[in-house]
Amino acid sequence: MVKTVSYQEVLKAVEEAALLPRQVYMEGGKDFAEKARVLDAFGLGNSIACKMYKEVAENGELCQYYAQHYPHAKFLLESQLMLICEDFNLYVRPTRFFMGNIPEKNVRDLMNFRFYLKDLEGIIEVANVPIDESALRNLNAITWQKLEDLRTSREIQVFNLPLFTSRYISIAAVKELFNERAFGEHFGNARLPKTAELPPKAQVDSDPLVLLKVRGGYLVITAWGPEANHELAINPKMN
Repeated sequence: MVKTVSYQEVLKAVEEAALLPRQVYMEGGKDFAEKARVLDAFGLGNSIACKMYKEVAENGELCQYYAQHYPHAKFLLESQLMLICEDFNLYVRPTRFFMGNIPEKNVRDLMNFRFYLKDLEGIIEVANVPIDESALRNLNAITWQKLEDLRTSREIQVFNLPLFTSRYISIAAVKELFNERAFGEHFGNARLPKTAELPPKAQVDSDPLVLLKVRGGYLVITAWGPEANHELAINPKMN
């Protein structure tokens, strides 16, 4: 029987995962790199553990960057997010499939979140302006003048570019908080799209994590639990 845990345990796991690569980076990363080499030698290079050791050993500097530029968000490598989803029975899906409640304080987190356009995954340079390749085929979603305005902007709010950024936003939550289309033919029962299905180690009552896909992994924009007004449900500053 899968045990039920509180949302505080999920927040603690996110905090520890976000700190780990930076700690390993400060220590040189040799131990994690060696563990990855050993697992590779035994043919276990495709395991989540091996991927996690590799990512942590290789991305410490990138994790430092996100900690510095996004002090109120938590940066997770993809393998770390996979482990958290496995540990707490969470699924990552586009936000359009989410049907649960959103506490007021988390709405404010989303309203206040800012990001740098250059940090989105899969961007290219077009006339010195960062832009996603798919946006080139849909210029009605964002005009060249808007791009020029954004080029000189320090930070951007997600809701200022809804069509442009929607492909980058997802949410990790328990299965019951999604509609049935979230587990249709395209996604199946994988915890993250295009990954293998993994059995859960535990079950959290309710703890969605809103995610922004960025270079190298995911930023946790906000997280909440069953108590809408509880301080730990806001997105505490843990860096």
